[in-house]
Amino acid sequence: MPPKDGEPADADDIWLRNITDKKHVRADGKLTSNAFTGRAISPRALGRPWDHELSGRLLSLTNDFEAEGRSYCGQRNKPFIGVMYAKVERIRRETNGVKTDVHYTPTEGDQAHADLTMARTNDDNLGPIRDWLQEVLRVSKPEPKCVLDTK
Repeated sequence: MPPKDGEPADADDIWLRNITDKKHVRADGKLTSNAFTGRAISPRALGRPWDHELSGRLLSLTNDFEAEGRSYCGQRNKPFIGVMYAKVERIRRETNGVKTDVHYTPTEGDQAHADLTMARTNDDNLGPIRDWLQEVLRVSKPEPKCVLDTK
């Protein structure tokens, strides 16, 4: 059973986000800082208790994350490069006053939708969060099929 809208995700769940630009993945398979620029990390939705968010999904609420990712990207004329992901427990932390977490935020078109959230952030302290995300989030490419290492 999913959490209620706005509640933190279960620590054992996996948060994931589609990758739609091959420039967001380095040759060594890690993410580039470009994966978190532009509109990727956006100001929070109205009424939410965090400052910034990075949209994604919860693995526990998907049927086939690769097929669903391909469909999502295809509907937007974007390539499906793979997914970035991490266990919620690994994302949930508080460092230097910034608190990161994953909150369940279903949308009308996506009941698995969840945001990687950042509290006590502003445009000046997002740089270190972007750097940290590059190290914490893993990448799975569809070669021949996406596989998540959930350890």
